[in-house]
Amino acid sequence: MFATAGTLELNRETVGAASDAELLDAVRLIHEGRREFDVLEAAVLAELDARGTTDRELGVRTATWMAREFPHVLFERFVDDVIVHCVSEQ
Repeated sequence: MFATAGTLELNRETVGAASDAELLDAVRLIHEGRREFDVLEAAVLAELDARGTTDRELGVRTATWMAREFPHVLFERFVDDVIVHCVSEQ
């Protein structure tokens, strides 16, 4: 893992030598980066869904694919999470 906090470069080997302020800055930067990646991922998944595209090797399944392949299964996507509503066979 790599983060830049001000002028300090952090990695697994140098994190122990960082000050509290530098570590807090690094955590803030990492958190902001994750949010930006989540937004980008949601946009990419929405575009893939609009195109009806899927990738079985990577496990990318879209709502359009689910509706086509499993029309009887209720499916919901929340950012990068998926909920599939199932009924027990019992």
